Amino acid sequence: DPHGLCLSCAAGAHGRDTRSAGADREEAVVRWAPQERSGIILAGSNTAEEAMALRDPQRNETASSPPIGRRSAGGMLLALMIAVVVALAVGAGVDWFLAAIIVVVMLILFVVNTYLVVKWSDPRDRAATARLTMLIIVSLTVAQGAILGLPLDVANNSNSIDCSNEWGDTSECGNLNMLVFWQSIMILIFVLIVFAIPVAIFFYEAYDEVEIGGKRTGTRGAMATALCYEFVVLAATFTTLSLMWAFLGTSQIPVNDLSVSLSDLSVQSTNFSTSTGRQLFVGNSQPLTDDDACLSGCTSSDDGQLDIKTSFATYILAFTGWVGWFIFALFGGVGLAVVPFDLIAAFVRRPRLMDASELARVKQDLQQRTKHLVGLGEDIKKERQEWNSRKHSWRESTKKRNADRTNVNKFKQMVYLLEKDFETWNISSKNVLDYNPLMPYVSLALGILSAILSILWLLQLILYVLIDPPVSQFLNVFFMQFDQWFPLFGVLSVALFSFYLLVCVTFGLFKLGVRCFCISLHPMEYGKTLVNSFLFNVLWILLCAIPVVQFCTQAFDSYARYTTIGSLLGVQVRYLKFFRYFFEDNVFIYIILVLMGLTLAYLSVYSKDKPPSVLDLKSKVRR
Repeated sequence: DPHGLCLSCAAGAHGRDTRSAGADREEAVVRWAPQERSGIILAGSNTAEEAMALRDPQRNETASSPPIGRRSAGGMLLALMIAVVVALAVGAGVDWFLAAIIVVVMLILFVVNTYLVVKWSDPRDRAATARLTMLIIVSLTVAQGAILGLPLDVANNSNSIDCSNEWGDTSECGNLNMLVFWQSIMILIFVLIVFAIPVAIFFYEAYDEVEIGGKRTGTRGAMATALCYEFVVLAATFTTLSLMWAFLGTSQIPVNDLSVSLSDLSVQSTNFSTSTGRQLFVGNSQPLTDDDACLSGCTSSDDGQLDIKTSFATYILAFTGWVGWFIFALFGGVGLAVVPFDLIAAFVRRPRLMDASELARVKQDLQQRTKHLVGLGEDIKKERQEWNSRKHSWRESTKKRNADRTNVNKFKQMVYLLEKDFETWNISSKNVLDYNPLMPYVSLALGILSAILSILWLLQLILYVLIDPPVSQFLNVFFMQFDQWFPLFGVLSVALFSFYLLVCVTFGLFKLGVRCFCISLHPMEYGKTLVNSFLFNVLWILLCAIPVVQFCTQAFDSYARYTTIGSLLGVQVRYLKFFRYFFEDNVFIYIILVLMGLTLAYLSVYSKDKPPSVLDLKSKVRR
């Protein structure tokens, strides 16, 4: 249960396991575990309240995890590779070297993700949930594959308009069917978001071999519960999608007709960009305006509109991306400021040597905080039992559940910060030899790099995206020059900027979980990450994958011209009814910039994560 609580008591517990009898899975669970399983052991103390950690109930060895087999790993990998091959439905003259690179890159991503997930996951959780772990790996690979699809699309079209037209010379093109590729991978993302991951989360939370209310919930019961919840999700999703597609599924593309006599045409070679539907290029030069398009004898008609009914698959892409934009604007905007700040702060606040008196003082403070939180956990448990013993109206239950969720999130944040402070104290007191002194400097280097990336993104948005006409193409110029020197440089550069946005989303999500108690805290820790935390974070990463691709396509419009995804997102999706008001006016981009600025201002004043007052939280729990 991602909302579960675990109080590990160092002595006198004898492995006793108690769980709340409420059916609401979002309620807190107070669990006692023997000393060897406690998350925090304060050295040199013998009191029962000295050890405490925030953990998921499934984390405890006495608790059981879903008995999910491992045989599906190969099948899921095979299905992923088949999806890639199907997406690459190619015609004659395909660049098989480019196709082979795609398969190799997908395999590399799969192997790297497998290694990272295995290393970061909790060993006990990992061993019992291999199928869910494989789902996490596949989801990460799909999200990363979507990000790498943009430079692939550029390489496939070779920066030539001929590749986008049957009448053109396609001898220098990759000839991969990128439309099938994008539709396949976007629908796969949609299936993972709407079906696979929600079912996994529902199943993981519903599975329980402890008797609750006289009934035993096992694998079948958990799956039945998960499918019931999923049926509601699917019904709501497809009902909304169908109604919106029926009434709002038309793309209203603005057009501007230019007419000129061939004898008066001064521009010798022109290429229209399909990425915006309105820009005119001369070779590889800057985009031309309507006034500059024809130097003489050219007349322009009034602005018109071309209505095109989009396919249902395209509308699924648009709807998923539109929903994901809210998540991306919120967490991405916060993350663009948080990533460099937190990485540099990790260097500034690195563990340092303490003298004996300071160590004793910090230890006493940790013990005091631990005792207070153990008492707070008991209050939460007692208050929960008293509430469940009485009947309440739906309105009262809803209000109580919302307030309780906030209190639980505060408690989890307090325990998480206590664990971090204990780790710092433990390193300074006795585990200095186990600490790598180079890690703070690695964090500093990454912080400086991330600060540079955030500044470059800020300049790109201001100079190229928000100002019309653009002041400068900025990063587009560098990417195109990199492609001319060596194509791999351009691919790696775009991949770096794109993946950095996903990192910002993850950091922003975690920072809001620590500072804003309406969002549940799901930390990603090396060797300690639970499966439900992985699923929670991967769900947001998948939701942000399509917005990141659309964001990069718009920001790197000149680099991504003539691409299939540019035509799909920059024309059909951009000018869809209702959605166009968000995309044409750059609403989400302004939100990102505003949140980035507000986050920087907030962190400059409140730089350190501080737990709320225990006394205030106790008073709220006892009301």
